[in-house]
Amino acid sequence: MEKNNRIGTVKTAIIFPKDSEAIFNNKSHRTFGGATVQLYLIAKELIQRESVSVLIFIPDYLDKDYEKDNAFVFVRMFKEDETMVSKIYKFHKKIRKTRPDVIIQRGLTLFSCLAAAYCRLFGFRFVFMFAHDVESEGRYQASRKKCPFFSMLIRNSYLLVTQNDYQNNNIRKITNANHLHTVKKGLDFNNVKRSSRKFYDAVWIARCERWKNPEIFIELAGRNPDLKFLMVCSKVDAHSGYFNEIAEKASVVPNLEFRNFVMYNSIYELISLSRCFCLTSDQEGDWPMTVLEATASGVPILSLNLDYGELIAEYKAGFFCDGDIEKLHRYLRLLAEDADLLIEMGQNAVKYVYENHNIKDNVSKLLEISNYS
Repeated sequence: MEKNNRIGTVKTAIIFPKDSEAIFNNKSHRTFGGATVQLYLIAKELIQRESVSVLIFIPDYLDKDYEKDNAFVFVRMFKEDETMVSKIYKFHKKIRKTRPDVIIQRGLTLFSCLAAAYCRLFGFRFVFMFAHDVESEGRYQASRKKCPFFSMLIRNSYLLVTQNDYQNNNIRKITNANHLHTVKKGLDFNNVKRSSRKFYDAVWIARCERWKNPEIFIELAGRNPDLKFLMVCSKVDAHSGYFNEIAEKASVVPNLEFRNFVMYNSIYELISLSRCFCLTSDQEGDWPMTVLEATASGVPILSLNLDYGELIAEYKAGFFCDGDIEKLHRYLRLLAEDADLLIEMGQNAVKYVYENHNIKDNVSKLLEISNYS
């Protein structure tokens, strides 16, 4: 039997976001987010489990020859520009044909709400995973607008998976159902790279969106002309004007290397060459994947506005700046100039991520609460 068709296994369909093309296609330079990366890692781990078979549900991209990993079984659903009615109809056809036991989707969209109701109606287990803190408030991540059918998602999902206490508490305000659980992001440590050679003093990696505050990192580089900075700022089609503005600002800072895209398998190498990772976002969905990738690489975190969990307060794996840009500047100088502190915090970072974000442990928890049997 094929690996993803094992007899007696729980057939699991993972629905990937529309921006997932580049994670499966080395020829694509399309921007993708942390939700795509996390689903990819979950899928990679699930196919190693004897009790699970996996189907990768993706949009019907124009490039048909994109599968870079033949361990996956791909199911093309619908084209990105189709109407919602057409998407649901084609989703229905694919589900009836493949008959998965469990359907996993991450990140709030209108489709999430309709898919949850569909699965409840036809007896499929729909597992929804919150990708961002604002989604737990019933808002879309990109627009911050209220999702009008959010209650439909909450009522009809077989399982709701949050990433932290903030998200969990928000959902508890509207439901006391026992189908709500917290599972943190997981990381596959097989591709981690660590380097004692540091080419950059600070690195910033994110999509070019206003709430991620890329201007602050550019300003930080400008204030420290004796240090070297790397910025990987991926263009978002809906905000192309803003991206051009940021790229222009970065171009006049001589000690700042600006890149608009990096292949996923190159991220670890770039991070490992950096003394620290800067996070300037106003809000995230717990620590973003890039922060976890940095900690796994032994790179301390400088976080301007966010302080999730135990990473900084208990593990001492970086600095929280409490929204103070002067602190961000001061802590950057400290890490750039104190080699012993840099090593100590780097070791603490590795300890944190291995103890809290191992993909094997977190997928095991997901399987347990999803009642895979």
